Amino acid sequence: MPLRTLILILLGFIATMLIVTVVSAQSTTIGFDPADPIEVCTEPVTVEIHINDVTNLYGYEFRVLYDPDVLLPDGDFIDTWYDSSSGFKPNGWRGDCINGACQFAVTLLQPDPPVNGSGPIASITMTAVGSGTSDLTITDVILADPDGFSIPTTVANTVTATSCIPTAVTLSNFSSAPSSDTLELQLLSTAALCLSILTGYAVRIHYCAHHD
Repeated sequence: MPLRTLILILLGFIATMLIVTVVSAQSTTIGFDPADPIEVCTEPVTVEIHINDVTNLYGYEFRVLYDPDVLLPDGDFIDTWYDSSSGFKPNGWRGDCINGACQFAVTLLQPDPPVNGSGPIASITMTAVGSGTSDLTITDVILADPDGFSIPTTVANTVTATSCIPTAVTLSNFSSAPSSDTLELQLLSTAALCLSILTGYAVRIHYCAHHD
């Protein structure tokens, strides 16, 4: 085989291996699972953050942004796949949620081995504090291997949370009980609508959603 042909074959093989390596390195993602829109109303709602398709993971750091006028979140670590219980977590990054950001950071310690594959790492439980919509956005992501080198990672998705605060409706000034067992109310609302069942009555609500 001519030397020039052999060199071209070797160069082609090397280029192929480099492409495969880059694609493999860029396949790691972090995101919400599931990523469907959620509603936070009368009960708290929990979302999970997952890392997918990672190799040699030893530590991670990220923030989740939210609207503090809409949501009151509570962050926590999930230790079923990546066990952070014996790792090091800096102050302020232990699932702390303040001023519109939940902060998570941890690194394993020797002799713990690195983690491979996919799994959940954290959760955020949200309570509504105001009616409206808030995007949950993962940002400032750092994944690292045991030598401290960064693992290329892509943020997979964003979750939209719609929250509402139930409004109490007081029925008064009736000289006697309503003759019908159905009360009809007509509301104009720019926010999400939450319903609470009135004991003893069926409630029918008509509403118009106005958009700016």
